[in-house]
Amino acid sequence: MSELASSTWEEVVVDGQPIEMEIRPESGQYQVGQRYGSEDNRGYVALLTDGKVTYYNRPVNPRSTARSPSGHAAIADWRAYGESTGSEITVRKEDGTVVYQTEIDQSSPYVALSDDGTYLAIAPYDGTTRVVDITTGNLVVLHSNRLDERQKPLFLNEPPELHLAQNEGDTPEYGISLEDDLIWESDEFGTHDFIEALSLEAGIDWEETLQRLFRVYQEEEDLRRRVIETLADTSLANVDSSTTLRTIIDELERFYNVMTDGDHKRAAVVILADAHYRLARNHKQNHQKEQVLEAIGTCIDYAVEGLPWYDAKQILADCYRFRARFHKQRGNRQEALTDIKQVFDLESEYNVQIVREADKNLQKELSN
Repeated sequence: MSELASSTWEEVVVDGQPIEMEIRPESGQYQVGQRYGSEDNRGYVALLTDGKVTYYNRPVNPRSTARSPSGHAAIADWRAYGESTGSEITVRKEDGTVVYQTEIDQSSPYVALSDDGTYLAIAPYDGTTRVVDITTGNLVVLHSNRLDERQKPLFLNEPPELHLAQNEGDTPEYGISLEDDLIWESDEFGTHDFIEALSLEAGIDWEETLQRLFRVYQEEEDLRRRVIETLADTSLANVDSSTTLRTIIDELERFYNVMTDGDHKRAAVVILADAHYRLARNHKQNHQKEQVLEAIGTCIDYAVEGLPWYDAKQILADCYRFRARFHKQRGNRQEALTDIKQVFDLESEYNVQIVREADKNLQKELSN
């Protein structure tokens, strides 16, 4: 049993005082109640058998609990409220007797127990889930998470299998044996794997990849954050083909047109701005003046929409520099001066170092 078990809130009487606690599982012979601590008050943990309290204590801040059909209970307690000071994890018998205890450096881990109480899963914010045999204290599995920095563990079946859900999920998406072998995966897990392994950079099939990502974004609401993180890591550094850049623009505009979240849109417009900037440079090499100005103007529009993100500021500055030099080469000194001044204004407005020595020299030259 673990965080993935159903729970309910009920009053539990301890020392004659009714305390509202989260009870897990929702029903059954053995349950555990918990209430988080606060800055001013320690938390509560109560072990219940057939609805009656057999043991309770006041940990500093219990953040995760589990109860097994054997009667064992696992409690993960922060050592200090509101601080990343690590956690103390304790396994107790029905009467509160400690049968296992350990400390880890990370705060707020999830815990789970196997049905017979032999195995304890600990899932902190460090990208791993570990399984310990509490009868020996030996580490049985150190699993590298496939979905999140922290995942929700759940033991199922016999012999025990460890099933894992996303940090904010309610349903396991894959399972491993106690030899750390993948033994089961959901349909969604394959999509997770696709996103996790994906790098948006030169050499991929941009059209196919972005179309698949778009389908995930549209159909899998719980995966949208991961899609956005993947988009935010996009690198167009070695993408030189105008045809490829137009493909990227077309596909990202599909994202842009359905996005309603501000940060999601910013992730898309930063890449769109970068793609138009690179397209403008290609047009310049081909002496296509009108196309240059159109592409760089669109780049600026998208980059402005991406503010105040740092990447948007950098691309916006690059666009102004590019257009300033483009105007200067054609004798349009006033337009060039206006553009290069925008770089200085950007630095001043956002208090970020953007202006380069070359920008200062160009402004000085154009001002004379």
